Amino acid sequence: MRRQEISDFDVRIVIVDDASPMSLADELKSIRTMPGGRLEVITQSNGGPGAARNAALHRLTNDPPDFVAFLDSDDQWEPHHLRRALGVMGNSVDFYGADHRRLGEAGTFFDLRREARETLKRFGVSRIVDQAPVFDLNGSQAVQAFVDNYLVQTYTVVLRWSRLMDIRFDSSLRAAGEDHLFWLDSSSVARVCAIDLKMGSSCLDGVNIYENAVSWDDGATLKRAYYLMQLWYKAKVRFSGDAEVVDAINVRLKNHRRFFAYLWIRGLSRRRDMNLPLLRDIAASDRRAIPRLIGALVGLSFDRWRKGSFAFVEH
Repeated sequence: MRRQEISDFDVRIVIVDDASPMSLADELKSIRTMPGGRLEVITQSNGGPGAARNAALHRLTNDPPDFVAFLDSDDQWEPHHLRRALGVMGNSVDFYGADHRRLGEAGTFFDLRREARETLKRFGVSRIVDQAPVFDLNGSQAVQAFVDNYLVQTYTVVLRWSRLMDIRFDSSLRAAGEDHLFWLDSSSVARVCAIDLKMGSSCLDGVNIYENAVSWDDGATLKRAYYLMQLWYKAKVRFSGDAEVVDAINVRLKNHRRFFAYLWIRGLSRRRDMNLPLLRDIAASDRRAIPRLIGALVGLSFDRWRKGSFAFVEH
């Protein structure tokens, strides 16, 4: 925080220790707040990233700030991040997200992902702020943009608290999807969402339950696929009144059903656990989901498995 180029704001830092494997006491020894800043610590049993962030948001309700920003322990803001965010937001933007660099990647997110830039061009209106492009999205277009693509990381997000103070993360999405659903909920309420193509944050090396689930045969990967499928089930219910948004959600949901079905069938063929609790949860979300998973996708899944290729372009 001391690296941030802001001096005319009171800063309040709320740290949530969600039963981290890293020692909080050791971490705090190296932390110095900004002059006039406040540091608060919340310790709780492990509930996942959504529960941890919600604990901090709940703490803010009795002493509301003007803006809220997020930073995980393995991420880092650029020195200009908060100053630029507040400048871009002005008086009308309620949700801000910036370009970012993911661990191990040579370029920034928007430099490397043309499809994400195309989403911004399709649904947003561009403007230039200090020589860098910013795309403003509002109303249904903002929601459609976030359905269409994974546009931000939560560690780049800044919120106007007075407008979005009732939005919370879905803590039932323990290992994936809780952030994307939060953006969808926020964009449906925000007057304007601004996506900044100037890099504001970087992902560093640390404990990451999402990125670490990368093996086809790792049970964590199946759970990640399950949570991402649940994300789109939940989103479909939330936005059931917007036919265009629902159509876009159905495309994402179909892809994630295929992904989950492939991983589940692959595991079953190798005589691993059937993961019945996951199947029961899926059936509770959609009573037709199991027939769809098993009946419609078994042939496709096994065919691609035999060929040794099963690619999905998903976050």
